[in-house]
Amino acid sequence: MTDALAAIILAGGRATRMDGRDKGLIPLAGRPMIAHVIDAVRPQVDALAINANRSLDAYAALGLRVLQDQLADYPGPLAGMAAGLAWCPAECLLTLPCDGPRVPADLAERLQAALGDGDVAVAHDGERLQPVHALLRRRCLPSLEAFLADGGRKIDQWYATLDTRTADLSDRQDLFVNVNTPEQLAAMTDAVTPPECGHDSPSLPLAEALARVMAALEPITGRQQLALRSALDRVLAEPITASEPVPAHDNAAMDGYAISNGSPREATLVCVGSAFAGHPYTGYLAPGECVRIMTGGVVPAGTEAVVMQEHVEATDTDIQVTHWPAPGENIRRAGEDLEAGAVVLEAGRRLTAADLGVIASMGRAEVAVLRPLRVAFFSTGDELRGLGQPLGPGEIYDSNRYTLYGMLQHLGVDMLDGGVVPDDPTALQAALAEAASQADVILTSGGVSVGEADYMGEILQRHGEAHFWSIAMKPGRPLTFGRYDQAWYFGLPGNPVSVMATFTQVVTPALRHLSGEQAEPAPRFQMVCRTPLRKKPGRQEFQRGRIVTDADGSMQVESVGRQGSGMLRSMSAANCFIVLPADQGDVEPGDWVSVEPFGRPIR
Repeated sequence: MTDALAAIILAGGRATRMDGRDKGLIPLAGRPMIAHVIDAVRPQVDALAINANRSLDAYAALGLRVLQDQLADYPGPLAGMAAGLAWCPAECLLTLPCDGPRVPADLAERLQAALGDGDVAVAHDGERLQPVHALLRRRCLPSLEAFLADGGRKIDQWYATLDTRTADLSDRQDLFVNVNTPEQLAAMTDAVTPPECGHDSPSLPLAEALARVMAALEPITGRQQLALRSALDRVLAEPITASEPVPAHDNAAMDGYAISNGSPREATLVCVGSAFAGHPYTGYLAPGECVRIMTGGVVPAGTEAVVMQEHVEATDTDIQVTHWPAPGENIRRAGEDLEAGAVVLEAGRRLTAADLGVIASMGRAEVAVLRPLRVAFFSTGDELRGLGQPLGPGEIYDSNRYTLYGMLQHLGVDMLDGGVVPDDPTALQAALAEAASQADVILTSGGVSVGEADYMGEILQRHGEAHFWSIAMKPGRPLTFGRYDQAWYFGLPGNPVSVMATFTQVVTPALRHLSGEQAEPAPRFQMVCRTPLRKKPGRQEFQRGRIVTDADGSMQVESVGRQGSGMLRSMSAANCFIVLPADQGDVEPGDWVSVEPFGRPIR
């Protein structure tokens, strides 16, 4: 991503071509044409919006802010640029059309490099400028508003009044191919489908698929004020700062005696009082004096150090120090744990038991947290039966909902269990509509492949957006990500181990991000493998393993055995993934491998 950029996709035309249809919403390879532009430009900028004057609800369903022209006489793309500059939350605004879906991944970077200290950088195709593919500084808005107010309508005439730079993009002629006729649409479909869509497309590396998901998601913002005990595992909505130092006073780190400054080391010290936790000694220690003190007791004024009681010979009235402490020894200083004004816990942190204790130590009884994410989930398939029902020929019990429930439980979300939905388009659409009306996210297992009864993708394309990905991971090749109405959607494979693998590697980080959590990736470390592993180069593999401790105390990892994607028992027997890179071949005993332990996916 380049620095401080926003972008606006221009879809505000009159729809006079393509039979009057909004070009941004025309299906291209199973998705609205503008969705391909969104996918390509979103990772390159910090904020993204759409300029549209028709079909506003359909554009808003794509999950972006929709900006309308403020001028009524249709001054072409300049009106959309003006709306974009008025909204722009960054220093520079990238503009591009909704009907040019072949956007290079470095478009913003190349335009920014050409911009320098100029007002605008415009793409050049080798023969002429392509004025809608441009990068504008926000400071250009007054000039544009004045140009439009004087009746200006031609974009090149306005550029002539600015310090305009050009960016050579002659090597990317496909960027400038627009869709204005059915023939161009057919040609664009052929161009887009192989690299972008479909289960027969080249498999995406897992890291790229996850990056696309994360780029699309915006965290929730709803807040709640909770009593401290109710806030465990919830995500902080605002930072926690210390209003007072903790501890508030210098205090003893152990039971013993507070000894005065300047006391001779050989002297017998007179015990003048006591300082217990909650009952301080309020006097000043003079040379030759000491105070009996307990752990946590406030250190009296005039104290040099606290000597532990094992290092004194005591009577009822005095002590003889047998092992003199260093100055300041065994004293916990005020503010040693928390300094006043310091940020103790950052916003976005999921609260642990230790965090609750830290907050309580500051005297706070309530905290502001983000509301929990609402996740609906159901299984799809005519072959699935609920627990307790008899099985007929070819039928199996639904296990995926129970593993999904367990994994979601660890993420602290509110869950809506939709049960089992048969492979029927009407039933599936009804289930999705019901889930979308209540949840932020919908999870399904099964029905996202390319079989004759896999209807989910078609339904999503009609009522939202769908990104079909073949991920270069094993288990878990097929994955669908998109939206149904306003809910995000993840369509996981049907095989039980594939469900768990794709959930841990894609859905878990996505849900944590959506929840507003500032989460670190799951930890991985290198370990010696004690068993052979079979693997063909090509896909990243997540083989099920078990971390074991040898007699000498060293830890190694071993395979749990057969690795079929339908063998859920292998996940139950494992305590880690053995993560093998795509280009990895067979592993022999003694080789080092990367290990990702299982466990609660929250701190």
